Amino acid sequence: MATESDGACAVVLATEEKAKKLGRPVAAWIAGIGWATDTYHMGDRELWRLPSLTVAARKAYAMAGIKNPLQEIDVAEICDITSYQELMEYEALGLCQEGEGGRFIDSGAPFSQGKLPVNLSGGMLSSNPITAVGLFKVAEAALQVSGRAGKRQAPKARVALAHGMSGICGQSNFVTILSK
Repeated sequence: MATESDGACAVVLATEEKAKKLGRPVAAWIAGIGWATDTYHMGDRELWRLPSLTVAARKAYAMAGIKNPLQEIDVAEICDITSYQELMEYEALGLCQEGEGGRFIDSGAPFSQGKLPVNLSGGMLSSNPITAVGLFKVAEAALQVSGRAGKRQAPKARVALAHGMSGICGQSNFVTILSK
């Protein structure tokens, strides 16, 4: 389980025109957003799945025009508050088939030099600024697609996924797709 920590994050949203007027470079475009929540009562849920994440991802992918996330996303920042949730998230995000999260990791795909680098920021297992996690993920994804992630920079990061989660056993999820 992730260690609770303190932290703050801010993201400035502006139109392209406003950013130019202020003399600021456009860092990233929001290409897609999806959000969903599951029932509150845990007795009505299959806790080995994250159906609200699947719904949120499908909405974000549709808005961004993504048909094959593993092929079209260059880098991802997911809310890995526990190691078992990470496996469930890969499956719910459609990066692998249900029950294949372990094999996805074993394939090396989510590693820094893999097919889809995940959590180059270090992930939430090392730090969990409760209630700010999702925004941290969006900020990191924006840094990646704008080429400003420093030593964490994914090569050729043009499309990034950011994921945040809250609620009892991952009840509420959001997915944002950012592009260069």
